[in-house]
Amino acid sequence: WPARPITLVVPFPPGSSPDIIGRLVAEPLAAALGQPVVVDNKPGAGGNLGTGMVAKAEPDGYTLLFTIQGPLVTAPLLSKALPYDPARELAPVTLVATSPNLLVVDPKLGADTLADFVRAAK
Repeated sequence: WPARPITLVVPFPPGSSPDIIGRLVAEPLAAALGQPVVVDNKPGAGGNLGTGMVAKAEPDGYTLLFTIQGPLVTAPLLSKALPYDPARELAPVTLVATSPNLLVVDPKLGADTLADFVRAAK
């Protein structure tokens, strides 16, 4: 392994953050493995469609998932009818990147802290 190209499924559209980072990872991964790594965008249902495809793929190491936490953590909490079970059908390989989440508001709101924002929202 690998004796043929590897498919890196990104369950989000081209140009999305996971897609951009996935493409940045694919090139050095291909060089290290000596086989092409083809990024295959499979967007839909908040990442659940592509994730389900990978979960059902042959477990031979030639179909990899490059995703964010949504389809793996959030989706199972929101739906009991997912076409995949991330805990049983997928195995983590590595953490590639982290991304902060920010809350920003118009300065005219006068909310300089989260507590200020909550007060204004109430």
